Amino acid sequence: MRGGPLLFCEKCLLFRAVLLIIEEETRRTGIRSERKIMDIRLGDILRMKKGHPCGGNEWDVLRIGMDFRLQCRKCGRMIMVPRKLAEKNLRLLTRDGVSYKPAELSNKNNQDFPTGEVRLDNDDTIV
Repeated sequence: MRGGPLLFCEKCLLFRAVLLIIEEETRRTGIRSERKIMDIRLGDILRMKKGHPCGGNEWDVLRIGMDFRLQCRKCGRMIMVPRKLAEKNLRLLTRDGVSYKPAELSNKNNQDFPTGEVRLDNDDTIV
């Protein structure tokens, strides 16, 4: 690679200009698009919309993060799935024998579903 000034192509400059416009509009209006993340934990059982080729459609959650490591409950095959795709194709989640629909997972006002939030009393004890 030759030395010299770093030049940007027209597409890069256009992309940066669009990003600056979006950032300015967000600052001006105060509107942000935040995607809600579902509360999916290790050991949960996910029932997906589409089945695995072996015929099973239930998966154990082995790893969570930006992507999930899932294991088919019928044949034992392990796959990695992006979080966005897994949340999109989720039909039912089972945790400790209780089943939840995806709408219940993203609803923060649902008192029956544990949200994982920690609250402290005045004397700093966990409620």
